Amino acid sequence: MPVSRIFKAAFLICISASIIVFFSCGSGSEDPLLLKFAIFGDNQIGYTAWQETKDVNPSSANIPQLRQTMADITNTDQVPGVLFILGDLVMNEVMDNGETLQLQLNAWQEVYDSLPGSQLIPLIPVPGNHELVQYSPQDDNEGPNPGAIDVWVEWFKTNGYDVYSGNGPRPEDSNPDLLVRDESMLTYSFTMKRIHFVIINTDTLNPVINPKTKTPLVMQGWIPINWIEQDIKKAQNDTHISVIIVLAHRPIETSYPVTTERAIILNSEEYPFGTRLARVMRENSKVKLFLASHLHRWDSTRLEGGEGVWQVIVGNGGCHLDTDWNPQGVVYYGYDIVSVYRSGKIVIEDFGRELPPPPQKFYEDKPVPPTPATLRTTIIIQ
Repeated sequence: MPVSRIFKAAFLICISASIIVFFSCGSGSEDPLLLKFAIFGDNQIGYTAWQETKDVNPSSANIPQLRQTMADITNTDQVPGVLFILGDLVMNEVMDNGETLQLQLNAWQEVYDSLPGSQLIPLIPVPGNHELVQYSPQDDNEGPNPGAIDVWVEWFKTNGYDVYSGNGPRPEDSNPDLLVRDESMLTYSFTMKRIHFVIINTDTLNPVINPKTKTPLVMQGWIPINWIEQDIKKAQNDTHISVIIVLAHRPIETSYPVTTERAIILNSEEYPFGTRLARVMRENSKVKLFLASHLHRWDSTRLEGGEGVWQVIVGNGGCHLDTDWNPQGVVYYGYDIVSVYRSGKIVIEDFGRELPPPPQKFYEDKPVPPTPATLRTTIIIQ
């Protein structure tokens, strides 16, 4: 996305150093670092590639890229305090009761546990559409799969990833979010070192009938917006919280040339979830950043035509990259390091490594193995 479309006069853009600075408030000279964390998403290799390799790689993950990313993140003087993987760890999307997802997640966990450095950093995986939905080729439609959701939640708990979850929405009382199951371990929030994190499941089960398929529980991009709004407002009023960061799989806005319902959080006239989420973040000054993946690229922009909070998409973790993504002629796999300071200042460092040279496939590590990632772009929000 051209810089001129993203940034207005309030921005200082340093092209030569690939540094983007946004001034939102002043900060004093004494500004301690609260937390440094790592983030990436979309490491699955796709259905065709998985079918060709599942006998040797049942996880469906891009193992060489995952291995190198973990080495890059943990082979530093200051290992980040937490790692978020924003969905699409595995391929799945099969129309079953979650059996395929179970196989892939078990294999993924075995791979992850074997990676050097994986025990050095706490992991919080966020579910994506490839974990929670099923795809019907007959009508070219996808929607939440109850069986897969059950498998994800059980895997999430079994591996101890639920340590910060559990306070999210449930279908109780008036149930304004139209939930049909307990979502408290899929959408939830927690505070770590004065930073309030809001984790959003962007493919929540719901009772709405899809007008195309005439079947229930298939409105992809559904989020529990009422619970999210209340949680953000409560955190805004908490004097012990300095910064609010929202994380999800699907982004709120995109210029990606696919149908809206596939690309972003559901945002129709009847269900303006994306609009409401962007607005509540803008209206609460502690909210500084919205992090997502889903699109197979790295991208940054300010929401609501440049008036809202920053949205950064880190969807280039190892998947087949979007064909129309061409940052300065060199596409790359990678991850981001986010440093949060007490004043509210946030520094986002985007790291990337080039893809294997053709004819080597993007998920292979021979004859050319992945190289350590280098710094590509820095965004400073002050």
